[in-house]
Amino acid sequence: METNRLFEPSDTWTEEDCLEITTFSLQYAATIVPSDPEILGGTPVFIATRVPMKILLDCLEAGDWLS
Repeated sequence: METNRLFEPSDTWTEEDCLEITTFSLQYAATIVPSDPEILGGTPVFIATRVPMKILLDCLEAGDWLS
């Protein structure tokens, strides 16, 4: 399966396809939400900031809008 295209859900995906997509997704997420022991003790933050990713997740969970 190619990893440079959008993934469309399919009933015919194999376990290997799902593993590949999960691995690709985690690798991509690590480039957007870095975790560095030197920045907020390793708390995942938005890239090039000290804004914790947890703030976004808490707002989404509460149904709040970010503006």
